[in-house]
Amino acid sequence: MLKWLVPPVVVFAYLAATVSASAPRDRDHDRLPDRWERKHQLSTSAPSARRDPDGDRLRNRRELRLRTHPRRADTDGDRLRDGAEVLRFHTNPRKRDTDGDSFSDRCELRKGTNPRKRRSRPARRCSNSPQTPPRDLSPNPPGGESPQSPGALPNESNTGVPAGTVLTPSGSMTITTPGAVISSREITGAVTVDAPNVTIRNSRIVSNEFMAIRSNSTGLVVEDSEILDGPDTGQNNCHNGIGFGGYTARRVEIVGCENAADVGESNVVFVDNYVHDLDTEGPSHVWGNSPHSDGIQGNGSNVTIRHNWIDPTPGDDGNAVIFAPGGSNNYVIEDNYLDGRGTNYTIYVPREAGRSGNKINRNRMLRARYGYTACARLGVTVNEFNGNRDAGTDAAIAPDDGAGGSCSN
Repeated sequence: MLKWLVPPVVVFAYLAATVSASAPRDRDHDRLPDRWERKHQLSTSAPSARRDPDGDRLRNRRELRLRTHPRRADTDGDRLRDGAEVLRFHTNPRKRDTDGDSFSDRCELRKGTNPRKRRSRPARRCSNSPQTPPRDLSPNPPGGESPQSPGALPNESNTGVPAGTVLTPSGSMTITTPGAVISSREITGAVTVDAPNVTIRNSRIVSNEFMAIRSNSTGLVVEDSEILDGPDTGQNNCHNGIGFGGYTARRVEIVGCENAADVGESNVVFVDNYVHDLDTEGPSHVWGNSPHSDGIQGNGSNVTIRHNWIDPTPGDDGNAVIFAPGGSNNYVIEDNYLDGRGTNYTIYVPREAGRSGNKINRNRMLRARYGYTACARLGVTVNEFNGNRDAGTDAAIAPDDGAGGSCSN
């Protein structure tokens, strides 16, 4: 009888050894094969599945599943970041031409056609000029078709670090030289500006600090740059992309922080920026695992927010696109595309009576959970409210006039 048992035991041992030998090795137990980690210069001794070294809003584990490059923010080289293609445009991050109609995804976005439908194609080919901004295809309303485009929007392809820019790595920095120009840097950490008239351009800041860029002076300009959360397991996410006052931000892409910008110390110009996919899960520096996510927050005065695309969250846990519930004056919100879905209010207006110079004009909005606006009382908290429309239906939006007790929230 033992003679009959020996062969099965031997066969079983052989098969077990074969399976063990063929299984991908994963020494740090992060569900990323060592071979893949070595290929892409990732650690095989410390877990890195939740990291995002290229700052494209796709963590390494998702990059493995999608077969995208974890150290290239734009795997297919079409000048659209992988995260935007997956999360925003729903195009293939490994194909320049998702629908195979001989027009690149970026070209179709610029021309206002749908890169996911072969029959939707531009009448003529795109030039190589990066100056023509794309038109909005996303987000899509429940019917599945794109909303009426609000015009040429700040977007993945016309904000942030210009294509072809070579970035020099850097750690956190404190700038104390008046008039300093910081250009073409990849900064991991926080930037503190303690001098007037500083310019930061063509740079990427990856940070999980409380403030990625802190302005402690006046005249700061941040342009053609990116501010990205740098998620690390067990550490808080970036709380504010930039704050608190005395700065201009233009053509900046801000992703992953709890709040894109804080304007609480006044004198801010925020124009032509693309804000999306902010942190709604935590851990937060302030709120633990329940972040209070706002596109722009703060009660400062002399604030201009003009021609931005602000979409705080694709989920359902945001607070507001713009949150300014205090006593601000000269707070101008004009010509923006504001996606309030997944938030409580699209715009929470300064609620104290007797305000002056507060204007909300010509914005395209998608309605938030409780309404487009809170506490917008014409002649009391807001001095102008004209030409605001729903981005999906084109219906006119009227000020809420404190309906539903919004001014007491």
